[in-house]
Amino acid sequence: MRPYKHYSPQKLVRDPKLLIDLEVAVFSEGMSRIKHIFNGVYSIYLLLVAIAIYSLASIPLALSYLDTTQFGLWGVMGALSSYIALIDIGMMNAGCRLFIDHKDNKDGGEYGSLIKSCILVSAAQGCLIVLIGLFSSPFLVDFLAIPSNLSRDFVQLFSIQCGVIALNCMTRIFMLLLFAHQRVDLVNYWGIVSLLLNFFSQWLFFYLGFGVLSLAFGGLVATLCVIPMQFRNCLTVNVFPSAGHWGKPSYIHFKELFTLGRDLFLVSLGTHLVIASQSIIITRYIGLDAAAVWSIGLRMFYLLNQAISRLTDITEPVFAEMITRSETSRLKERYSNLSIVGFSLAGWFALSFTSCNSLFVSLWTHGKIQWSVQYDLLLAIWMILLSITNRHSKFITITKEIGFLRYIYFLEGTAFIISSSLLIRNWGLSGMLICSIVCGILFSGLYCIWRVSKYFGFTLNEVGLQWLGHAVIMLLCLIPVLVGVWHACATLPDLTRLTINILVSGSVGAILFLRFGIPHAVRAIILKQLPSWGGSFLQRVLRAL
Repeated sequence: MRPYKHYSPQKLVRDPKLLIDLEVAVFSEGMSRIKHIFNGVYSIYLLLVAIAIYSLASIPLALSYLDTTQFGLWGVMGALSSYIALIDIGMMNAGCRLFIDHKDNKDGGEYGSLIKSCILVSAAQGCLIVLIGLFSSPFLVDFLAIPSNLSRDFVQLFSIQCGVIALNCMTRIFMLLLFAHQRVDLVNYWGIVSLLLNFFSQWLFFYLGFGVLSLAFGGLVATLCVIPMQFRNCLTVNVFPSAGHWGKPSYIHFKELFTLGRDLFLVSLGTHLVIASQSIIITRYIGLDAAAVWSIGLRMFYLLNQAISRLTDITEPVFAEMITRSETSRLKERYSNLSIVGFSLAGWFALSFTSCNSLFVSLWTHGKIQWSVQYDLLLAIWMILLSITNRHSKFITITKEIGFLRYIYFLEGTAFIISSSLLIRNWGLSGMLICSIVCGILFSGLYCIWRVSKYFGFTLNEVGLQWLGHAVIMLLCLIPVLVGVWHACATLPDLTRLTINILVSGSVGAILFLRFGIPHAVRAIILKQLPSWGGSFLQRVLRAL
């Protein structure tokens, strides 16, 4: 059946049978999207469980072979890697968005031409990353004030890590094609396999005496093993054009990629200034030991933030397809409902994180790392703010009408770096986190709310306040419970306190989230999609709430 966007009003008037085809196509498309979203959600949370297990196991493993200064070196490497990956300049994300515009006609030539153009661009970018890895490390040693006894390790580690990033850049086309065709579940399953390979490879290289380089070698092994499997998935899902319908690399497509990619790059650069600069600032002004503390203390924060942001990632290709097919009313309803769910989930996770993280860090590191609850309170506010700006900004990018968003994150990142560099010396990590929150509200927060309200024709009050109403009600109910439990258990051993806090924040938070955090329209869809096995209990719970 042809995509229903090809049915013109004139054809529908002349042939009423086409109207039936149209209704069937719309219904089938809607059910297919919902199925892909549910498969994506299921696979993402499996991936997040795997990430949690990986984090719980890999950091103690690394700390058993490395001291905190060496581990801090790897934490800084993570921040540097995120900046090196920006050499992509948004081209691959732009390609993914453009794939969605052309995927309904895979054999038309334009789709295959776009794929070829993306492959050529990614190959050139991968080569550039390798060159940067070879020639920029001496400068970074001086800039970051790396101790002389670790400078050699840093140079080798940075070179290997750049090689891994380059390899991922050259082959990311497979992942993006699966993403564009709404097969996020396959990408997530291979993410789980990659974590397993990474962990056991690290363990082997640590055992063989490679020290801190083992962390980079583990990522290299995982990448080399997963890439062929992703290519095989692309063949199975049939994301490529048929033979003879590939077309040729086109200047027009290069121009499209560079135009949209340039804007996405500026957004990504600003986002990295906001999110990935903390380790570099801490290393420069406080030292590698503090960077190690920051890296470990934020491990669960990043995990929970991924759990929230990945829900946004799942819906990106669906929303982009709705925009391409001009399904305005459905897009408006789905986006508002899923935003409410996402913000409520962020509130639940943020409070649970606050009640558990400091105890978890202390137990996890056997007392080697002490983490203040004050940091967790600030991080909880930042987590909720990031969920709002992340969802709205990603939606703006898939509309391809980037506008001033290309500059707003850069301005925010610049303001954050300047202010936090001034405050961190006297106020420490708390001062830096306050800068993140204030800059986020004043720049990306206000701007993204205004842009989304303008796009849909909502009022600022609807987007900025009403969509947060469900989360606020849930938080007002959950905060007294968690505060009461925290004080009631203050004299108990840390392990007992952590267990009680996890059970209470998980169970009470889940009930409140199901009751207040999910709109009735979304709840009805969930009830219809639940499988017969194991779903009857949740059905009864949702109906009762």
